[in-house]
Amino acid sequence: MVKFDKATRKKVYKYGSNVLLVIIVLILIIPSWRMAFQSWFQRLTMSETHFTIENETPLPYSAIHWEVFDMDDKLYDFADFGGKPIVLNFWATWCSACRAEMPVFADLRSRFDKEISFLAVSSESLETIKTAGLHEDYDFIYGTQRMPDFFEVKYLPTIVIIDKNWNLVYKMTGVSDIDNDANINFLNKLVEN
Repeated sequence: MVKFDKATRKKVYKYGSNVLLVIIVLILIIPSWRMAFQSWFQRLTMSETHFTIENETPLPYSAIHWEVFDMDDKLYDFADFGGKPIVLNFWATWCSACRAEMPVFADLRSRFDKEISFLAVSSESLETIKTAGLHEDYDFIYGTQRMPDFFEVKYLPTIVIIDKNWNLVYKMTGVSDIDNDANINFLNKLVEN
């Protein structure tokens, strides 16, 4: 083991702290680095949430029939995703918590390939969504010009779960680790019913 004298340790400490300071400043002033760091940190601190049926509130016509656009600007009626349960994630590109949750949302989605519709919907312009680049990694990202009032999205991210009979059965606001056994069991029951 190499031992350094006091003067050498002081120089190494000073050099290391200066490098760390430069890295922190770069993270703070470069927006894409700041967003990536915030998302990474939030992923580390996410707590687990378990879905439960809170109630079964029927969706009104306006919440079933609203326009969403894929990243190729193809128009869909939200009703096109029905006939099976839907897990709907309202998010925004500027929301670091939303970005932190996106890989977890994708992992959960991968377990239910064709059995459940998973959509992450932002009310930002398609140009803004594309500039964020997330659509390159996630094929479930959509845009909309208006979010239905029925969902009462006041905070992002907000996850809403709809059963195959167009009933709202669960709503959660805030970032959370949703890819867990309890939620997989919950979603399997929704598929079976």
